[in-house]
Amino acid sequence: MRARPCGTARLYDFSPPAHPDSFSWGNWIRDKSKTRYAAVDSALLVYEMGFVRLGFSAGRCEVRKGSTKVIAVHRKAGAQVTSEDSDNVHMRLTKADVERVKPKLMALLSRAGAGTQA
Repeated sequence: MRARPCGTARLYDFSPPAHPDSFSWGNWIRDKSKTRYAAVDSALLVYEMGFVRLGFSAGRCEVRKGSTKVIAVHRKAGAQVTSEDSDNVHMRLTKADVERVKPKLMALLSRAGAGTQA
């Protein structure tokens, strides 16, 4: 486990009328000390906070269309594209989606000697 933080991610827009029982997350900022697996580690922390601690059943994010690697990571986690606009891809991921991939992600972090206790 990392001894010190390397960034932040924001959870916001809790349970809006169009998407009850969900949260949005994004505005991911990581510094130059981030590890190779910081994205996986921080995503698991976001899901822990949103699904377990806050009790939501779905998470939403919007990703710039040019961020193809980020879109691919979300899709591998089970996220579904819900809409697109001229700049962004809007995605939704459920707690069940995360529970299906969490063991694989935790194993990856464990093998890498990185990771959270999520």
